[in-house]
Formats: sequence, structure tokens, C-alpha cells
Amino acid sequence: MRSFLLCLLSLALAAADPWTGTVTTAPATQVDLTLTLVDGKTATVRVYHPQAATAACPVVIFSHGLAGSKEGYDFLGKRWAEHGYVSIHPDHPGSDTAAFRGKRLAEIAPALKAATQDPAILAGRPALIRALIDALPLIEKRLAGVKLDRERIGVSGHSFGAWTTMQVAGSRGPLAGSRDGAWSDPRVKAFAVLSPNGPGVIHRDGELAECKRPILIMTGSDDRQPAMLNPVGVERSGAWRRQTFDQLPAGDKLLAWFDGARHCTYSAGAGNVLSGEPPPDPVQVEAVAVITLAWWDAQLRGDEKAKAWLADPATPTTFGAWAKFERR
Repeated sequence: MRSFLLCLLSLALAAADPWTGTVTTAPATQVDLTLTLVDGKTATVRVYHPQAATAACPVVIFSHGLAGSKEGYDFLGKRWAEHGYVSIHPDHPGSDTAAFRGKRLAEIAPALKAATQDPAILAGRPALIRALIDALPLIEKRLAGVKLDRERIGVSGHSFGAWTTMQVAGSRGPLAGSRDGAWSDPRVKAFAVLSPNGPGVIHRDGELAECKRPILIMTGSDDRQPAMLNPVGVERSGAWRRQTFDQLPAGDKLLAWFDGARHCTYSAGAGNVLSGEPPPDPVQVEAVAVITLAWWDAQLRGDEKAKAWLADPATPTTFGAWAKFERR
């Protein structure tokens, strides 16, 4: 009996260990590319990839938030690449850093809000993700010695990039280009959505019904949307953002909720000067990197240990009492 209990204890402790990845490779490297897409448009991307990989690498395309850029979210791109992924981070013209450079402080808030309501920008974001999937053979040619596994593709994004990600996942929102799930791309196997928008601004009730593929939602109690960025002029809380998870159809959906996490937690502090937020807790930032890596290992690599780790009730306790998982 004693040996049986010790065995159970050892299994529990093993399950509580932090996730270290299915594949560990040499440190990541990065390269900036300018691509000519099939439609003739130009895209600028930063690509993180393993320095050495003996097998074709799963691909993640990451969509930055409003006023972000391909230079941001390197804490995710590097982490994923260190574990065998190729992470592609594009600039989104019209809603990236360059679009707001040189503006006076009084001009920034209305310009930010206008960008989220511009039909061309709204349509251009998910269209660019789809175009980059089309361009994977071209990207592979530019990455010497690195092969891309085009059968294992994930899409992720933060804030406005989370909206972009949900469009590719099948959201049928009221905004330009999202009607009838026009931007849904069946080539994508799984999604990681950081700080999504709740209902009433980006989507209405029922418009997530076709988002049936695996989706990870990450948000937290202090993950707020400023009043200046939504049409009704009311500040929204993390509880509003988590409604995206609540409205998703059941099946392979995971919510990672962090008490105390702010909007900049999911960008490792990028944008916190503009928002007025203090720097994020580095422990929570690290948890974002660890959980997303486990998610890709589970969904893109089919790693049963990663699936078990994400399903284990003890896993959130490895980070702290502030971390909670829910499943649908």
C-alpha cells in the first residue's frame, strides 16, 4: 500500500513539472524578409526558426496587436523556435507601429480607434495571414536548410491580432470581410488567442459557432480594453474578454485565466507605456510562453504528454494560485 501511494505521489509530482517541450533544439535565430505575395503585394515579416532542424518544422503565424510590429512578441517567437517551430511574425500595414509614428499624443487615441474600424485594415489582416500560408514555399526557400511542415500550421495573435486569429478560425463577425466565415482557413490546425475581444465590439452572440477547431484562449482579470477603443466608450474588463471562450462551441477549447494579468502581460510589456500600465509580472509572462508551447506540442505535434499536462488539474498550480484552466 505504501509503495502504491508513493507511486501516485511521484506521478502527481511529475505531472506538476513545468512543460519543457517535445523538441529541444539549438538556440533560435531570426531573419527579416520582404516577400512579394501572389497578389503582388509586399509583406515584411520576421521569422524565428531553429538554427538546426533534422525534420520539417511545424509553422506558427503570429499576428501583432494594434500599433505593434513584427519586432514584438519575440519572447514567444524565440521560445517556439527553440523547440522546433518556425514562427512567422508579419507587419500589418495600417495598424502597425509605422502607422502611428510621428503622431502627437492627442492624435494617437482617435487614430487607434479609427484603425479598428477601417474596412481595408480589417479585411487586410486575415487576408495577410492566408496569403502568408500561400507563401510558405517561398519562405522556405529563403530559410537555408529549414523545411516547413505545411500540414501542421497554427495561428496566434494578441488583441487586434486575437481578432485576426479568430477570423481565420471561422468567426462570422459584423466587420468587413468576416461575413459567412470568409477568412476561415482549413489549412490551420489550431489557434492560440491572447486577449480576445468580447461580444458587442468585434463579434455578436452566435458568431463563433463555426470555430470548431482547437482554440486556446488566454486572458486575465485586469486584461482591460480602454474606453477610447470601443464604440460605446466604456472600459471593458478581463471578464468581458473571457466571454469569447464561453461562446465557443465545445470540443478542444482551453481557457488559461490569470488573476491579476493585464493586457501587456501577453505582449511581455509592449505597449504598456501607451496604455499607462505598469510592467507585467515576469512570472506570468513566462507562463504565457510555457502554456502556448505546450498547446502547440499537443495540437500540432500530437504529443500525448503535452495533452496530459494541459488536462492535469495540478498543472495551473505549477505557476501559482493566480492561474486557472477551464475546458470546453
